[in-house]
Amino acid sequence: MQLTQAQVDEYNERGFLLLPDLFAAEEIALMRAERDRIASIETDHAVRFAKIRTIYRIHELDGPTASPLYHTLGRTPRLLQPAMQLLNDEELYIFNSRLYSKDAFVGTSMLWHQDYGYWKLDRVPTPSLVQCMIMLTDVDVLDGSLVLIPGSHR
Repeated sequence: MQLTQAQVDEYNERGFLLLPDLFAAEEIALMRAERDRIASIETDHAVRFAKIRTIYRIHELDGPTASPLYHTLGRTPRLLQPAMQLLNDEELYIFNSRLYSKDAFVGTSMLWHQDYGYWKLDRVPTPSLVQCMIMLTDVDVLDGSLVLIPGSHR
């Protein structure tokens, strides 16, 4: 999948790009089922607090949270080609992967932050990364959705 010049310009201006309907409903259903399978695994790769779960290393082929489906998903041209285009780089790697699950009205909000501050602690030398998020359920402001500030990447 190639982005249009208008999409690249939007990304450069706003710092993010929405690609609705990138995956079919059937594909999302498979991702949800795999999420449920992985979420049931007891491992130190999963952090649980009440009904909030963060599960790491889902893109790998080995380990307790390994998922062939998410491994393949991280390599699909629908995600890779836009990332390569935005970074102007054909040599990409997955820095990390995680499933984040939180029920509405559970827990507290996360304070405003920029992820590069955390990446820098992990020895990422420059902020030339593309972060991809696939929403597996509909969310809105009442559910505690992610809020992005256009232009804050600068």
